[in-house]
Amino acid sequence: MIIKRIFAVYFPLVLVCVFFFQQHVYAENSSFKDVLPSHPNFDIIHEMQELGVINGYGDGTFRPQLSISRQHVALLLTRILPLEPIRGQKYFNDLPETNVYYDAIQQVQQAGIMDGDKNGNFNPTALLTRVQLAKVLHLAFDLEIKATYDFQDVPESHWGNSHVRALYSNGITTGDGGLFMPQGTVTRLHYAVFLHRLMNIDERFVALPIEKPKPTKPKPDALSPIYVEGILIASKNYPLPANYSPGENAEARKAFTEFNKHANKNGYNFTAFSTYRSYSYQEKLFEDYVKKDGLVEAARYSARAGESEHQSGLAFDVGLVGQSSKWFLETKASEWMGKNAHHYGFIVRYPKEKEKITGYIYEPWHLRYLGVDHAEKVYASGKTLEEYLGIE
Repeated sequence: MIIKRIFAVYFPLVLVCVFFFQQHVYAENSSFKDVLPSHPNFDIIHEMQELGVINGYGDGTFRPQLSISRQHVALLLTRILPLEPIRGQKYFNDLPETNVYYDAIQQVQQAGIMDGDKNGNFNPTALLTRVQLAKVLHLAFDLEIKATYDFQDVPESHWGNSHVRALYSNGITTGDGGLFMPQGTVTRLHYAVFLHRLMNIDERFVALPIEKPKPTKPKPDALSPIYVEGILIASKNYPLPANYSPGENAEARKAFTEFNKHANKNGYNFTAFSTYRSYSYQEKLFEDYVKKDGLVEAARYSARAGESEHQSGLAFDVGLVGQSSKWFLETKASEWMGKNAHHYGFIVRYPKEKEKITGYIYEPWHLRYLGVDHAEKVYASGKTLEEYLGIE
């Protein structure tokens, strides 16, 4: 809480000095050409400009939708915070002393707010995601977590959960329709608004529970996956972003290992022959199937890129060791798996005679990891995942 106390004294003095020395600079041109009075954040941008926190470009524009880089994030923090070093100076391979952002980056690094990568680079021009910025602001402003409400796309298991909680519980972020969109990039406008809220933080603010998002079909260029009731959705109606690449889910793999131990005791030895697939891999796979069987038929048993659950890292295609998936179709092994997988957090994602709902033919080998709680409820309901969640 030390930074908060220093900030409360330091920042008002900075504002007085900045306003005294810079007010004449903005007297003739006190607004940006591309942020008109009708803009919903005009007052915030105008105030931040007058205070000297943000600047525009030589052509008189602010370019609010331009993504902001790590070096710019560092610079603005040094303009409004009295950063005290808590660790030694670090030299980065890609940050020469001649870099105009060198001093600012060194300040935030020594203050323990930002750091470089494992290769010794700071990556000054790299863009920040929303969850990365949440971490930076949480640390920089020493925010207290005053409530434990979570956005569905930043669950408690997410590495950035505490940082997003800190922002939401202090009224710094509101999310969008019940989602935080952690992998979305941060624009100049977003950063200016966040900083303005932090500079005018209301200590009496009380956060309310986050509304559950209503499932809507995402745009093809959506930045974040869709969650419903905390379950990630990947289907023909709810495709994953092309850049979503989490790899195989470690929790799901652990659950499958335990499931297979139970299966071994019952005379079955399963293997997961296909789990995570990247967007590009699925794209090529689907194209091959289309060449082989035609588009209509291929779309019944294979997913287009972005529409495959395998991209989520939570889908496991399972068979018996030494046997093909086609052989697995109507066997005692597949029947046993369908009746027991839910005890370990899996469901058979594409059940028999449900193609009109799921979009795919019966695949007894395709397991989807939901976690034990959800899996047991879906299994007990006798419904597909779409029916259980009430989505198309």
